[in-house]
Amino acid sequence: MKRKTRVLKYFFLASFLINLNLIAQNSTISAKKVFEQCIVLNSKFLLSQEEDDRHILEKYTEENLHPVLHGFQDSMCSKFDSCQFETFTKLLLINGNSADELPISTLGLIFICQTEKMNRFIKNMSKKDKDFIIALTEIGFLNESMKKPECDYSQQKVVLNLLKGLQ
Repeated sequence: MKRKTRVLKYFFLASFLINLNLIAQNSTISAKKVFEQCIVLNSKFLLSQEEDDRHILEKYTEENLHPVLHGFQDSMCSKFDSCQFETFTKLLLINGNSADELPISTLGLIFICQTEKMNRFIKNMSKKDKDFIIALTEIGFLNESMKKPECDYSQQKVVLNLLKGLQ
C-alpha cells in the first residue's frame, strides 16, 4: 500500500511540474503575441492619429500588456530569452510616443536581474536603437533601484556607464 501511495505522489508531482512548464511556455508565447499586437495597434495609431485608434491601443495596453509584463519580467529574470527580449525591445522602440511607465520599469527590472545578458544584447543593436534602449534602461533602472536603496547596484551602474560610453 505504501508503494502505491508513493507512486501516486510521484505521479501527481510529475504532472504538476509538467503543467507548470506548459504554463510558463504558454505565457512566453502569449507575451510575444501581446507585444506584437501592441506594435500593430501603435503603428496603426501613429499612421491615423485617430482618437478611436488611441483608445483601442490604450484599452489593449491596460487589459493585455500590463498583466503580461509582470510574468514576462519574472520569466526573463529566471531565464533570459533573447528572441522574446528582441520582441519586447521592438515594442519599446515603436511605443516611443507612449507615456506608459510600466514597460520601462519592466526593462529596468530585467536589467537589474540580467545585467550581463542585456549588456550583450544592447551592444549588438543598431546605434539609433541602442541609444534609445540605453536611455530607457537608465530611466527604468533608476526608478526601480530607488525602491530598494539598501541593495548594491554597483555592477549595474558600471555596465550602464559602459553602455552609455558606447554612444
